[in-house]
Amino acid sequence: MPTQVSAGEGVPSVFYRNAIDLNRFSNGIARKLAQENVNVIIRAVEQLKKIDESKGPSYKAARLRALIKQTKKTLSTWQEKSVDVMIKDLESVAKVQAGFVEDQLKKALPAGMQKQIVEEIGYSVKSVAVSPGFAKAVVTNTPTKFNLGELGRFNLTAKQGSEVLLPNGETVSKAFRGLATKQANQFNQIVRTGLLSGEPTPDIVRQLVGNLEFGEEAKTIKQLNMAGGEITKMATNQINTIVRTSVNQVSNAASQSVYKANKEVTEEYKYVSTLDSRTSTRCRSLDGQVFKYDEGPLPPQHFGCRSTTVAVINYKKWGFTPPPAGKRASVGGPVPANTTYGKWLYDKRLTTAEGRYLGPGPEQIEALGKTKAIYFNRLAARKGSNGDKAIRKLVREDGTEKTLKQIVAENKLREAK
Repeated sequence: MPTQVSAGEGVPSVFYRNAIDLNRFSNGIARKLAQENVNVIIRAVEQLKKIDESKGPSYKAARLRALIKQTKKTLSTWQEKSVDVMIKDLESVAKVQAGFVEDQLKKALPAGMQKQIVEEIGYSVKSVAVSPGFAKAVVTNTPTKFNLGELGRFNLTAKQGSEVLLPNGETVSKAFRGLATKQANQFNQIVRTGLLSGEPTPDIVRQLVGNLEFGEEAKTIKQLNMAGGEITKMATNQINTIVRTSVNQVSNAASQSVYKANKEVTEEYKYVSTLDSRTSTRCRSLDGQVFKYDEGPLPPQHFGCRSTTVAVINYKKWGFTPPPAGKRASVGGPVPANTTYGKWLYDKRLTTAEGRYLGPGPEQIEALGKTKAIYFNRLAARKGSNGDKAIRKLVREDGTEKTLKQIVAENKLREAK
């Protein structure tokens, strides 16, 4: 069960900014892998264009078989290289994140508090070393020998890495392998179907890669999707999802490892979601809730999850007053760090200058739909919770979103009691 603390209490604002940096980092990795994947398909398309349609069926069939075989092989090579890239980059994420959290915990402690902790246990903040096999085990699920921690120092081990799986239970390696296989089969089907039906080669090319061309200036994920064809859009979306989810997993594993190694400094963590309309129903309801370590939910709660966790520093235990709440990011600009998702969304309702309610705002409609947004505002106003209780009333225990019919029925039942 979550505990109740003042939102923002004991949580330096730098921890909120860290989540944004991690999202940018994952975007960079995804763009690199997606661009290389697109280049594989573009090269195959260039070979497809070179098939001489004036020659007989046997020639065309042989060339086509060779092209499909080569494309499948090249995609397999892309998959293997992508796995190597992910191992290297996720190892960097784990090391940087562990170091960041350790450094920020130290900075968050007043000098007097640090002195007290050192006098009691010999050091203020324990370090966490990332074992060489951790990232590889995350990607491939192959654990190596368990590394025991040294005095005052803990390891993020390969054994722990092998326990980090994507939300569907797969490893990163298996996900990329499945993607490469699916893409090869899709390429085969589109090309064969097009040629057998007499579709012109330029039309087949557009279906495969859209308006993308080899050697173009590197594009963002969004640009690759907008310019791409059926086969490249599918792959780009999945690559982005796998990378974002993996970076989220590893960064949170590193953070949690450092937090739990420092129980003298922090005994609880706060779940932090992204304040925009794209945040999932589950993460909206969890934002701002505080849990004891090993007793609460952790990101990613789903593929593409952008949520994170931040340590709640135990200032009061050592007789110190928590610093004032800083800022956290939202889609409309920085807001006070004690702003939860429910409060943020409730503040997006339309009102007059005098505060009279006019109806749901654009962000509310985009997040919930107009009818449910109206009901959310009604619930929030009745509960007097600034949206926190109301946003949780929209979610089932398993994290899925309730229908409006269910919400209305439950509210009527409560009012009748």
